[in-house]
Amino acid sequence: MCPAINEAKGMLYGLLDNTGVIVIYLDISGNIIFCNKKTEKLTGLGHEDIIGANWLKVLYRGDNSIIKQDMFRAVLDECVKNKREKDFEGIILDSDRNERII
Repeated sequence: MCPAINEAKGMLYGLLDNTGVIVIYLDISGNIIFCNKKTEKLTGLGHEDIIGANWLKVLYRGDNSIIKQDMFRAVLDECVKNKREKDFEGIILDSDRNERII
């Protein structure tokens, strides 16, 4: 790969890792194919536990079915059905199982 592309890619990953928000990228099945360091820190899960896992199981490990339905619907409607990126605001459980707004 071209050195300039590698440098740009490294810079982008550095920016995403140092941002104060969770950044994840999903495949068409809803599995996480990219996450930044904030995702790991907030969930308490390692990179190897997040990549390939379903986003809903990673971000919300609680039992509240209403929250799960709202999260699922928000992402499904925008990302999957409409095939566009979606900023999402919702409640997740952090590494200490406290509810957090993201």
